[in-house]
Amino acid sequence: MIKNNGKYYLHYAAPGTEWKTYADGIYTADAPLGPFTYAEYSPFSFKPTGFISGAGHGCTFRDKAGNWWRIVTMTISVKHMFERRLGLFPVGFDADGHIRTNTEFADYPQYLPGVKADPVIDNFTGWMLLSRYKQARASSIIEDHGTLYAVDEDVRTYWSAATGDSGEWLAMDLGKACDIHAIQVNFAENGTNPRKVRGREVVLYQQYFIETSLDSLVWTLLVDKSANMKDVPHDYIELAQPAQARYVRIVNVFSPGEGKFALRDLRIFGNLDEAYRSIAANMNQVRNPANGRDATIVWDPVPGADGYVVRYGIHPFKLYNNYMVYDTNIVDVHSLNKDVTYVFEVESFDSGTEYYRGSYTGVGDRRGAGSPEGFGLGQNYPNPFNPQTRIPYELRGVQDVHLDVFSLNGRKVFTYSEDAKPAGSHEILLSVEGLPNGIYVYRLQAGESTQQRKMVVLK
Repeated sequence: MIKNNGKYYLHYAAPGTEWKTYADGIYTADAPLGPFTYAEYSPFSFKPTGFISGAGHGCTFRDKAGNWWRIVTMTISVKHMFERRLGLFPVGFDADGHIRTNTEFADYPQYLPGVKADPVIDNFTGWMLLSRYKQARASSIIEDHGTLYAVDEDVRTYWSAATGDSGEWLAMDLGKACDIHAIQVNFAENGTNPRKVRGREVVLYQQYFIETSLDSLVWTLLVDKSANMKDVPHDYIELAQPAQARYVRIVNVFSPGEGKFALRDLRIFGNLDEAYRSIAANMNQVRNPANGRDATIVWDPVPGADGYVVRYGIHPFKLYNNYMVYDTNIVDVHSLNKDVTYVFEVESFDSGTEYYRGSYTGVGDRRGAGSPEGFGLGQNYPNPFNPQTRIPYELRGVQDVHLDVFSLNGRKVFTYSEDAKPAGSHEILLSVEGLPNGIYVYRLQAGESTQQRKMVVLK
């Protein structure tokens, strides 16, 4: 519980630390022992989407300048239910005493406390994500941990090299020359010996370096962490001056605990001058009358947009919560309060680059040519779609591929096969003229491996 301007704010967390919707609600009172009243704008700390999700079970405090901040619990919950991280977000109070936590663009670079006079208003640097779903190659891969998982903007998946040896690498093509302002290296644990990384007297650090290139032939050293002696599971590097590059390559020097060189995501930020944000048009909302807590938000897709921020709140000037999404123009919201009227707004954003554009050529290793990509199935785009969408995938070698699309009741509605597809990145153009609206599952088999994802047909 905290106190601000004579009002007491009692925090509580739900539904659980392992859920992406982990959030904090609020009860307020004029005295520390109550009586307390539920705040209809709850949850006040909420982050259900993005690279890493969750914003509950935290601590709200003031910095030296008097600004409020919040440290929260964020979930990975893959190898253990309580596999978590900590997030830091600005907090503020409006004229009516409503408390809010600003989690908009919270996975992107933000300013530290003490930089912005009022950080809850806008603490975002404006540097956009350049790396999502870009073409990527690696020195080696492990089955079911292909290079797509290093660029899919999901902390719960990861690419892994076959070893933790010095010289293992991952590289990506941003599609064009970009202005890079910051890089976040998110390491994963794969094959790590627990006895080597637990306790106080252990060797626990990551060593690597990052190079950039404009043509994939001449490389320049950008970041040198080859002598690093600190544990940096989510290492963040902010450049003093932006670097212009099309290709980015990270090379392993040392992985702790006898583990393999693995990355949850290699995230590249920049293009401040080329990025744009704009309000999307023709938005519709459908509230679920059965429970009053759910709503479906649909809007006209913005050509070229990378993604959208769906804001909502109890007043046009109180749109304090948000869902951030890519590759879709529909969002199902399940966090509303019953018998409360809400206002929604959708903003599109773009990084100035395109997904899946260009071919990845010429990226080599000091030891020779790299191994081809691993098997990975990407999210279709656009999504929702009608009547056509593209399904990206990559292969680690020459393989036969087979794609099936099913309705949720298991009926097969589409099939596609091709023999002896070469290693590399590919796309399937899927046309479903006449297929009813709904959610479908597409399943790709390459050799003996199978992966599947969901997509939405919406007319």
